[in-house]
Amino acid sequence: MNTKHLKAKILDLAIRGKLVSQDPSEGNVADLLKEHNNIPEDEIPFEIPENWCWCRLRNLSSISTGATPLKSNKKYYENGNIPFVTSADTSKKIVSKVQSFITQLALEENHLTINPIGSLIVAMYGEGKTRGQITELAIPATTNQACAVIQIENETIVSRSYIKNFFLYNYDNIRREAKGGNQANLNLANIGNIFIPLPPLSEQQRIVSAIEKAFEQIDIIEKNKLNLKTYIKQTKSKVLDLAIHGKLVEQNPDEGNAFELLEKIRNEKAELVKQKKIKEVKKSSFIIKAEDGKHYEQFADGTLKDIEDEIPFEIPENWCWCRLPEISNSILAGGDRPTICTKEKTSENIIPIYANAVDKEGLYGFTNKPQVTEKAITISARGTIGFTCIREEPFVPIVRLIVLVPNLTIIQLKYLKSTFDTLLNMTEGSSIPQLTIPSIKTFLFPLPPIGEQKRIIDRIEQIFEQLDVLEKALGE
Repeated sequence: MNTKHLKAKILDLAIRGKLVSQDPSEGNVADLLKEHNNIPEDEIPFEIPENWCWCRLRNLSSISTGATPLKSNKKYYENGNIPFVTSADTSKKIVSKVQSFITQLALEENHLTINPIGSLIVAMYGEGKTRGQITELAIPATTNQACAVIQIENETIVSRSYIKNFFLYNYDNIRREAKGGNQANLNLANIGNIFIPLPPLSEQQRIVSAIEKAFEQIDIIEKNKLNLKTYIKQTKSKVLDLAIHGKLVEQNPDEGNAFELLEKIRNEKAELVKQKKIKEVKKSSFIIKAEDGKHYEQFADGTLKDIEDEIPFEIPENWCWCRLPEISNSILAGGDRPTICTKEKTSENIIPIYANAVDKEGLYGFTNKPQVTEKAITISARGTIGFTCIREEPFVPIVRLIVLVPNLTIIQLKYLKSTFDTLLNMTEGSSIPQLTIPSIKTFLFPLPPIGEQKRIIDRIEQIFEQLDVLEKALGE
């Protein structure tokens, strides 16, 4: 259910006389506004009930604006106690507090007026969606020049709550009336010329009451939707948390032991080093769980380091802890940003990947830049820290990216990504200024057997698919 559209529909029914029934005994508002009810037929926006009439806002109210006292004159602001409303305040339904105050001297020397409680304030210009917003004063206040002040002249004819709801309905149309270049503005004439479809006062009051009751129910729906979306987000986090703790799927002894798999890979590498097919990594290490139940990191020279204090949580017996280099073929940083239209391009269209993971069309990697042709994970190292993406096509990693090229006989891409994301959120998250290769290499990683990794990912995707369907059904 799109509650925003539902509110708009209710307002539309209200100003067309279709939200509540008409009562002939309430009279005909045209009889009260004879001198103003002379709008040409070809200007009438739509049909309204017989006992309603069209009129312009200026025929129902006085419309004025304020000014901004000179900011450099401290006597206008220091120890001021007169509330000073700006267009930013129109984002509130009712203005009961303000950020700015001016002095009596500022009021007098700038010919400002203190507007009474109940005055309607419309933003004539401002940033973003500010222009056209309307609010109501709950305190006496003056305004700056960006605000139009609407004061109903005869409340036996028109209700300010009805006018306020009309502005909410007509928000987009009112904004389009703004004129100007860089910063389009409404003016008092624009606002005064606005057409108002006006019912008898008692019907206005019934319309406003019906709108408020309907919106109250819609707000409950919106709150429930928000709560459900929060629950969905929390559920996804919980699923990932269960996954890395080895509690999302059952362990299967037939799938072997992750430590034994790593040991096999280490032995194969050692043999390749012995055959001089690859270079020895002198700072290599691996983690063991000793008979005393503690975890130690064993280095290439045989020395052991007690890292029990670093282990964040318990994992199943057939899992093991490892550092990221042990499950990666390489960990590298991206190069400099390539320029468009360079003479030196690769022979193939290999896309540069930026830290925000957006592919830039029309750019090619330099031949002297590292091209990743294996399946890999890219990680944003600065800015949006830890944003990860799976890359299965050749690419050129650009500055602010770190690339993990995993050993796919040990770890699945999807498991690596989901676990890395979860671990990063569990630790320092976005509070760290940047990720570096040395910091990445120190990450402790909970590694299950590869068969269990696949079952974990399948289960995560199954649950997330169901949650995504539920979230999509909630709409905007």
